[in-house]
Amino acid sequence: MAGFRPSRDLSSLRFRLPLLLMLYCSAVAFVLYIVADRVQESRFEQAFQSEQLLRATEIQSRTRYAYCLEVLMNSLNRARKLRGGVDASVNAGLSGWPNN
Repeated sequence: MAGFRPSRDLSSLRFRLPLLLMLYCSAVAFVLYIVADRVQESRFEQAFQSEQLLRATEIQSRTRYAYCLEVLMNSLNRARKLRGGVDASVNAGLSGWPNN
C-alpha cells in the first residue's frame, strides 16, 4: 500500500503541469489586458483631441465672423452718419443691412 507522500506528489509532473499552464495563461491574459487597455486609451485620446481641435476651430471661426460683422456694421453706421440725408438711395441701400 502506497502511502501519501506530499513532497513526491507535489513535485510530480501531473500536479506541476496544470499549475504552470494556469500561471502562464494568467500572465498572458494580464499582458493582453494591459495592451488592449492602452490601445483603447490612445484611441480615445486621439478622438478627444481631434474633437477638441474641431470645436476650437469652429469657435475661432464664429468669433472671427462676429468680429468682421461688427466692423462692417460700424462702418455702415459711420457711412450713414457721414452721408446724412444727401442721397436717399444710398441711405435706403445701407438701411437694408441687418442691425446685429
